[in-house]
Amino acid sequence: MRIGKTFSELNREFETLIGSIRMARKDFLQSTSADIDPNKEDRIFSVLNQWKNFVYEDIARKTGEIKNIITYSSSGKTFCIAHEVEGWKDVTLVKGFCDYSDIRVDESFYKICKAKLNDISCLTVVVWIQIVDTATTQISVGCNIIKPAEKSTLTKFLEGTVEKKNITMWFDANAPVPIEFGMMLSHEENELIAGFYFFDASPHLNLSRALTGLQAYGADINESNISIFKAIPGEELKVYFAMNKYGAQRVRLQMPKLPEQLQLEILDKLDKKYDARIWESFKNIFQGITIKTYYTLEYSSEGYTFYCTREVGSEIGSKVYLEDF
Repeated sequence: MRIGKTFSELNREFETLIGSIRMARKDFLQSTSADIDPNKEDRIFSVLNQWKNFVYEDIARKTGEIKNIITYSSSGKTFCIAHEVEGWKDVTLVKGFCDYSDIRVDESFYKICKAKLNDISCLTVVVWIQIVDTATTQISVGCNIIKPAEKSTLTKFLEGTVEKKNITMWFDANAPVPIEFGMMLSHEENELIAGFYFFDASPHLNLSRALTGLQAYGADINESNISIFKAIPGEELKVYFAMNKYGAQRVRLQMPKLPEQLQLEILDKLDKKYDARIWESFKNIFQGITIKTYYTLEYSSEGYTFYCTREVGSEIGSKVYLEDF
């Protein structure tokens, strides 16, 4: 018995998503002054096809409860495909993909992360692949467990990281719900990811507490931009910390509601990498397959970066199928 979408429906959703990415990449390349490297494009879509064959289809054969997600940056240089899966958990699949695709990862880091994630029971997992269009084309994969947790789970997850004390102090001061635990694997960098949810206080208090996550790691919130931050709707905010062995490398504020005018102000005043033509083009390309949209403001040593995330395809249904895979 199978609940949700059929294998064929899920395959069509992935192919539609890849087709949209091809159009987005075409617009991106046409907007840049750099010469188009056909080998790079072949490499990107070869890796995405490997991801489909090795990861996506493997999951789709086992469950129909998959929600597909696309995230892209304001510059068009970064995009990420994610699959939120219900009733399934296999964190080894992303490592298997790395081996299959010759993506070298730190074995000791992976073993530590796998043990941490295996200790957290859950029903919802997000697996993802991210491609950053640099001179070398950076490819990262990851796995996040979604589970509202207690402080004890967070403390155990942070054990051995240089940020354990800092994040625990921030958690105690701001009272979010630990909700997401994950890892990122790649040639260049390996990271542990901790996500927190603000939803049960007043919108103003949710926002104030969430913004401390950015400020704690150096984000500049001052007189010149405070009006932007004050205008962010304070319902259902999430804060993510991405950490390597040296400390937190990125802090992200995820917002499910953001007026279009405020989006433009964030892009114009905070994000130095923003490409207006690409942002508008990508919005139009992915609009036709979008179920839900939300936004992320990331702070790192390179400053602010703005992302759009879209849940795409069709809603997970309640249909039941009798199929033998």
